[in-house]
Amino acid sequence: MLKVYHSQGARSLRVLWLCEEMGVPYETAEASFFKPSDEFKAINPLRTVPAMQDGDVRMIESVAMMIYIMSKYGPTDLEVKPNEPGYASYLQFLLFGEAGVAAYGNPLVATRFMAPDDQKQNWTAGYLKTAILKRLEFVGTMLGRQTLHRRRSLHRRGHLGLVHRHRRQVRWDRSGHSRIRPRLRRQPLAAPRLPARGGSEVRA
Repeated sequence: MLKVYHSQGARSLRVLWLCEEMGVPYETAEASFFKPSDEFKAINPLRTVPAMQDGDVRMIESVAMMIYIMSKYGPTDLEVKPNEPGYASYLQFLLFGEAGVAAYGNPLVATRFMAPDDQKQNWTAGYLKTAILKRLEFVGTMLGRQTLHRRRSLHRRGHLGLVHRHRRQVRWDRSGHSRIRPRLRRQPLAAPRLPARGGSEVRA
C-alpha cells in the first residue's frame, strides 16, 4: 500500500487527491519540516515534503509520484495518452508548475521569510519576481487562447448556456468537451486527516 508523508498545505495534497480520484488505497504519515521524525528522515534525507513509499520504491517529487501512480495503478482518464489530443500540452503544464514556476518561487519565499532583513531586497529577489510574473503571463495567455477556442466550439454546438448554468460544476476533458465534475469518492481533501501521534491512518 502507498504511504504518503503529508503536511498540511504541502504538495502532498495533490498526491492524496489523485489517490482519492482513482480509488487507490493509501495511508498517511505526518511529516514535519522543522521536527522530522527518524522514520521520515530515513525515507527522505532531504526532509522535503512530500515523500512516498510503495514497497521498496521511495519518491520525493510530487509530480513524479502522480505519474507513477497513474501508470502503475491505472488506467485512469485523468492521464492523457500519447495518441490523444492535447497530450503535449498535458505534459508541458503537468511539469511547468514545478519546473517553470515553483523553481523560481521557492528561493523567493525562502528569501522573504528566512533571509536577514538587510538581504531580503536584492538583485536575485528582483530577478525571481520578474521571472515568475513572466511565466504567469504566459500561462494566462495560453489559458485565454484555450478558453476562446472552447467558447467558439460551444457556440457552434449550442452548449454555452449549459456552461453558464453549471459553470461551477463543469470541467473540461482533454478533447475540449464539457462534462459535469463528479463528486469525490470521499470528502474533499482541503484538510486531510493526519495520523494520530505514534501511528498512521489508512485510507482505503
